[in-house]
Amino acid sequence: MKVTRVSMILFSNNGNYSSRTRAMCKIVLEDVLAIHGVRVLEGDDGFYVVMPQRRLTDGSYKDVAHPLDEDFRRGINYEVLKEYERMLGESL
Repeated sequence: MKVTRVSMILFSNNGNYSSRTRAMCKIVLEDVLAIHGVRVLEGDDGFYVVMPQRRLTDGSYKDVAHPLDEDFRRGINYEVLKEYERMLGESL
């Protein structure tokens, strides 16, 4: 299974989400499954991808959907961050 499409909305530091959120994404897998709510966050060591989450009653968060295979996770990260860099270039 591979990522066939990434749609993204860029945020600045003053976006609607935490100050570390830089983009909100929708990824499409094999042109048959869409996953909404994927985020690009900026951490101390650079940018990383977070899968959609929901907040639990105790205040913690749990992924709604996530890859079970590390190679597939790397593929999602690569495609999302590639699109993020492309969109950043267009917005400058």
